[in-house]
Amino acid sequence: PLWPAYGEAIARGDVEWVVRTVRRSFLLAVAVAAAGALLLVLLAPAILHHWVGDAVTPALGLLLAMACWKVIEAGGVSIAMFLNGAQVLRLQLTCALVTAAVAITLKILLVPVIGVAGAVWASVIAWLLFTALPVATQLPKLLRAVSQTRV
Repeated sequence: PLWPAYGEAIARGDVEWVVRTVRRSFLLAVAVAAAGALLLVLLAPAILHHWVGDAVTPALGLLLAMACWKVIEAGGVSIAMFLNGAQVLRLQLTCALVTAAVAITLKILLVPVIGVAGAVWASVIAWLLFTALPVATQLPKLLRAVSQTRV
């Protein structure tokens, strides 16, 4: 629901709401995802044992990689909603293409070395370096641009 709300607020020039909501939604998304991820890492062995018996026993490294990815993804999605509402698509597309290429390459390199968790860590590394970092460096500039947008 924030995607259209950001677009409307930007069109109205309600910069204060946009900045406050970007900050709050990011912090809330990361906090909720971190709490859920921690809970699932701790409870995964018991949940899986009740669900499928001993057929599946994921390594702690895989569980931690997946938990890390979900927290990062939650924060990223919250920022993406602002970027979509602000119609900042080129940055997202460029980051997505580079991130995908790097992630695939890293998966090919990491899976043989550290196992299936390497596929998840490859996504984490690629996304942090080639999406989160560029977006984080552009976010203040984008928020300033929004503050100068008045209809």
